[in-house]
Amino acid sequence: LAVIIFNNGLLPILKVLSVMGVTIDEEAEMHVNCRNKTRINRSEQRVSDFTEKARADRNEERTAQHLFQEEEGPLYGLGLAN
Repeated sequence: LAVIIFNNGLLPILKVLSVMGVTIDEEAEMHVNCRNKTRINRSEQRVSDFTEKARADRNEERTAQHLFQEEEGPLYGLGLAN
């Protein structure tokens, strides 16, 4: 059940209950749809927060590397051994 809920939300659970002979009313379907929307929105927000943090980390790393190269100058290259 956990895998079904994680991958597809609660709607497949209603289908399983329906196959078992349980009557599903409109209120149950509305509740499931509301919960699924909430679950999806929360997941999208978490992904958005994660990608924003990763992007900020990459930019910080690039800036640090750029500042290091400006301070130290080229460490190797054509004609630097002289």
